[in-house]
Amino acid sequence: MLHALGELLGPVFGPGKCTVTAGVAGTTRGQLLGLGADDPLLILTQTVQLGGKAAYLAKYLVAPTGDPLSILQSPQPGATLRS
Repeated sequence: MLHALGELLGPVFGPGKCTVTAGVAGTTRGQLLGLGADDPLLILTQTVQLGGKAAYLAKYLVAPTGDPLSILQSPQPGATLRS
């Protein structure tokens, strides 16, 4: 999503951050996700700097399904690998 916004608006975003917390689904989320209110979740909240202030970008909820969790990250333009 950040890449798409950058393509649309140009280089207006500063550094970003992803905060990972443990929580429970809660009543509303549990109903929407087909989980119990007390079922555990990992909550990933992604923010980015916009005009020097933190802007909410995305929230991901990861429920324990038994499936492996994979996170793929595309290389950023101009990024180089260091050994």
